[in-house]
Amino acid sequence: LPIEKEPAPALELHRVYVSQSRQGVGVGRILLTWAIESARRRGARSLFLGVWQSNARAIAVYRSRGFDVVGTYKFRVGETLDDEYIMRLVL
Repeated sequence: LPIEKEPAPALELHRVYVSQSRQGVGVGRILLTWAIESARRRGARSLFLGVWQSNARAIAVYRSRGFDVVGTYKFRVGETLDDEYIMRLVL
């Protein structure tokens, strides 16, 4: 992610995808809980992720866990550049 270097250890949650047939039943929340706990165990002070700005469902899940939008960037998907949020959770 295009972010300024954090003064404390930080990690990036690179990808979380849930099969459409399993969306809405808590799988994403379970995976996110695991990722947050893993980051804490590794000594991270911040956890970053990127999310497509039009993915309201994912953004709502991340916000519910304490992530805040701290920036934006363009993410290439094939020939398209998607507008993405950079979100951070302070651990």
